[in-house]
Amino acid sequence: MNNIVIFTAKWCSNCPPVKNLLTMKGVDFSSVDTDTQEGEELVAANHVRSLPTVLVFDDAGRETHRLVSFKSVQEYLNNAD
Repeated sequence: MNNIVIFTAKWCSNCPPVKNLLTMKGVDFSSVDTDTQEGEELVAANHVRSLPTVLVFDDAGRETHRLVSFKSVQEYLNNAD
């Protein structure tokens, strides 16, 4: 599977269900806390506008998918099986 990054924050009520779904599906992912300085920089660099946002990158580091809802993450994972 590709490299997956989830942008999240402590105050984001929709973030835990998406993280739980990724974990339940056995997906290896990185999490970016948007409340940190580094997180803010990554948000700006990746043009993240809502939380949670899941970005999928190919091995060359190019974004291949941008998923911004539980349903879109679920559909992506179902199609990746």
